[in-house]
This record gives sequence, C-alpha cells and structure tokens, in this order.
Amino acid sequence: VGDLTGATRPTLTIEPGTVVALSGSTTGTNGLDVGALVITRDGAIAADGDETHPIVFTSVAEAEYLYGIDVDGVDGINDIKPDPVVDGGAWGGVIILGRAPINFYDSETNNLGENSIEGFATNAAGDSILYGGSDESDSSGSLSYMSIRFGGFEFAADEEINGLTMGGVGAGTSIHHIEVVGNTDDGFEWFGGTVNTSHLFALYCQDESFDLDEGHQGVHQYWFAIQSNFSDYGTEADGGNKTGAGVKTGDPMTLAKVFNATYIGAPDANDAF
Repeated sequence: VGDLTGATRPTLTIEPGTVVALSGSTTGTNGLDVGALVITRDGAIAADGDETHPIVFTSVAEAEYLYGIDVDGVDGINDIKPDPVVDGGAWGGVIILGRAPINFYDSETNNLGENSIEGFATNAAGDSILYGGSDESDSSGSLSYMSIRFGGFEFAADEEINGLTMGGVGAGTSIHHIEVVGNTDDGFEWFGGTVNTSHLFALYCQDESFDLDEGHQGVHQYWFAIQSNFSDYGTEADGGNKTGAGVKTGDPMTLAKVFNATYIGAPDANDAF
C-alpha cells in the first residue's frame, strides 16, 4: 500500500461479538512470529462491539475454556480456566499506528518525527511498523467495547508486546470502553500521538497499567486499574525518546491530561503508583 495521507484508507472491520483466539510461537524472535493484530499507519480499523456483544481477543486456552470448542486441535485443554495473574503471554497484542506527531530525536535539534514500534526486531517489518507524522487530527478508525486478554508474548528477554499499543495515533481516532486483562507487559501504551480515550480498564497486567511516551498529548477520562503482586507501577509517564546523540526533551513533550482515574494496588506489592 502506498502513501495514503489524506486519502481513504483500507479498513479492517470486526463485527460485534467476534472472538479472535491467538497463540504465540515457541521459536519466535520478534513480533512477526507472534499472533498479533497490527494496523499500520496506511490502514484503519472499525472494531466496535457493544455492551452485550463485545469484541474479544484472547488466548487459545481461554477460547476453548469459554466456548468448549477445539481451537488448536489438541484435546484436554478446554477444561482449564486461565489465571489472569500468571497466564499472560499466550499471544502478542493489538497495535494501532498513525500519523500524529511524536518526540523522537537523533540530535539535540532534529526530531525524526517517526519511529518503529516496539515489539519487533529492528527493520523486521520495514515501513509497515513505522508510526508518527504531522497530522494531529489523523484517524486510524475506531475501537470500542473490546476485551484484550492474556497477551504480551515475550519473544526475547524483556521484549514483550503491550495489550493495546498506540503509536502516533491521532485525535480523529475513537477509542473507548477497552479492557486489557492479564498482559505480561503494559496494559495500554501511547507513543506520542494526540488520541483521546475514555473508559479504559487494565486488570492484572505485569508491567505498568498505563504508559505514556514520546510526547503524548491526549485527554483521557475514566481509567481503572487492578494490579497484582507481579505488576509494576500504575502509570509510567515519560517525555521524549531518542536515538544516538538525541535528547529526551524537545517538542512535543508529554502533556496528557487524565481525569477520574482509580487504581487498586495489590495487597502485598511494594511498588508505588
């Protein structure tokens, strides 16, 4: 697909009530080897469930348990209920990439304005994993009433995929009523961008529940997190990123606004919020 800036983008439509069962890889070394959904900045998504028919991304194990069907061709798994505290990492995650501004400098004064999304080996997928641009109102489509469960596959040491990753996603994108359950990395992570959200729920994720990076500028309301003893901080918020001799300050800085957030820490955890 060529450069579709300002043009109608090809759009992936997912109907309400759809259940997508994914798995990881026993030999994978980057995100290309893992079951995951990536919406590139030349594409868009229309994935809007509703209160009674949510869209669910989950592991093969939970799909077999919930629906009593044989997904992977191996009998004997569908009577096991996955535990959201320890059974994450079964597949990758959902990744949305757009053309809104980011902070990624290679010198003290030069903002590259784009970056390759984390979760993939360097140059593993070429331009298809790039995000960032100059369009603050850019639209990657819409996601609502979606549950993202048991993801965060670790393809290398300390290299996992977030539940919902948003790279350079613009304010024209609609994201609300999304939950991430049992992810081994962050529940939600923003890399720059201007997208606004509401009603996000991060449950038992093993890194941060919410992570803001690379000059994110969104406005958010109604965030909720429940953490386990394996969780890290409720929120991590950073300014810029850099490559080589770049700087972590510079524009845009992270200036997100969050209203009505509730975090419930694990009773035995020592980490602060």
